[in-house]
Order: sequence, then structure tokens, then C-alpha cells
Amino acid sequence: MKKTVKRLMALLLAFTLLLPLSGCMSKKNQVTTFVSGQLNLIYRGEYTDTFLAMTNLTPAECQQLYDAGFNFEPTKFAADFAIDLSLVDEIVQEQILYLYKQIYQRSSFHVTYAGESDGNYLVRVKIYPLDTLRQAKKHFTDLTDAWQARSDAGEFDGLSGREYENLWASAVLDFVSAYVPKTRTLNDSHTVTIKLSPDENGVYWIDHDSLRQIDVFVIE
Repeated sequence: MKKTVKRLMALLLAFTLLLPLSGCMSKKNQVTTFVSGQLNLIYRGEYTDTFLAMTNLTPAECQQLYDAGFNFEPTKFAADFAIDLSLVDEIVQEQILYLYKQIYQRSSFHVTYAGESDGNYLVRVKIYPLDTLRQAKKHFTDLTDAWQARSDAGEFDGLSGREYENLWASAVLDFVSAYVPKTRTLNDSHTVTIKLSPDENGVYWIDHDSLRQIDVFVIE
């Protein structure tokens, strides 16, 4: 399983939010709601009033965290699909971000309470990987072969390096985007156990290593 070069910065920002276990909601429900809320925010840009109240985040702050989580995606996409990102216009990079947001909207998790251990709360997250990019990579030679034929025919003669790279990046985006509606969640799920540990004030935080593991599995 290849690790996606993803939103580690945003994970670190979002998942250091503190969870004071108090109020009317049971601790079991609080910890599962908190973890589910974080995953929904980071991968789908979604949040509930309950989550906002629990974390003291504003809708604007949630949006900022969500957007910040995609800063690394163009670099990963360029490496996977032979794009020279230094020659690609900003608008194309924005299209890459939009593509990844479309893919991650389909993220599939199942969050369950897993008990307590030594004063820590445990939450089990089952991840069903998305196969969008795997499908695209499987058929990528269809695009590269057709592109080479166009190049051999002289279609790109006279283009500057930047013009050529933007044209290629746009072709790749169109190619991969065609697989987004075909995205499947794989039955080969992965389970990661998240630990919520208290600080000296009794406020809980989430183990970052577990979150990195989840990030590895979201996209196949």
C-alpha cells in the first residue's frame, strides 16, 4: 500500500484540537462523535453543530482547516502522473485540488467505541479505501499512447514548455476525472485504533500516529 503524500500539516492542526469530556453527552458518544467529526471535516469538509460546539471551532475555521488539508495534493498528483508542476499555471493546480476534493468526498469510514485503557479512550476506525486513482493508473497507458501519437504527428510543435505542460496536465486531469464517478470503496478494509489521551488538565487529544495510518489507507 503506497502512502499518500497528503494533508499531514492539516492533520496535525486539526487533530490537536482538545476534547473536554463533559456535559450531557456520554463519554462514549463524545469520543466517537469527536473522531467522526474530525474525519468528516478533514476529508469531506463537513461538520455539524454538535461538532462545532464540542471543538469551539467556527464554520470559517472549519473551512480553513479543510482547504489547508489539500495543499500537498498537486505535488503528489504531479509525481504520480508525470507532470512538471513548476510549469503548470495556478488555475490548473486549483483544478487538481478540486479533483481531490471530489475524490475525498467519497471517503468511507466506520467509527466505533473500543473501550478504555490506562485512562485513555480507544476508538476503532474502519477505512474502506477508494480506488479512483488505482483505476486511472491501471489505464494510464491509454492516455500516454494517444498523447505520444499526437506528439509524433507534430500536434505540439511550436508550443512553449509551459504551454505544452499545461496542455498535458489538463489532459491528465480530464482522464483521471472520468474515473471519479466510477469510484468504488474496496471491500479490503483497514482498521486503525485511535487513542485519546488526557493532558495534565484532563483534556483529551488524539494520537497523531494513528491518524497518519488512516491517511495512508483512504485512497488505494
